[in-house]
Amino acid sequence: MSGLKTYNILVIEDNTEHFEVLETILKKKVNLSIIVDRVKTKSEALKKALNNNYDLIICDIILQEDLDAGFEIADTVKKDNNTPLIILTRRVIQPFDRKIDTSIADAYINKPYNNGEIVHAIYRLLNENEPQLQELEVL
Repeated sequence: MSGLKTYNILVIEDNTEHFEVLETILKKKVNLSIIVDRVKTKSEALKKALNNNYDLIICDIILQEDLDAGFEIADTVKKDNNTPLIILTRRVIQPFDRKIDTSIADAYINKPYNNGEIVHAIYRLLNENEPQLQELEVL
């Protein structure tokens, strides 16, 4: 494990299966001490994100049929604090998409993602040295 630091990560994901996959990656592939909080709705996400000190937020774009919930959460969080934020999406991200803005999120990862891609983003955003990646798996 890395030093004495424990990282608090908020995962905003309404799909239980997707959350479980991400939680497995966080617990088994990221060799850091991590506490994971999970919320399923935009209102829960905003309350948690704005009232707690998270080291990282991982957020799905679409929550409970709200196609832009993740963007709204990201925009609000970034205006309030500087918590690193990863957006997960099945939406095809185009470079010219006006909503895709690095001032809103620090990383955009398309689903299905592989372990290496999300693990790399987590280490980079937590400013930790990444151990050599193991086999990349698409999840």
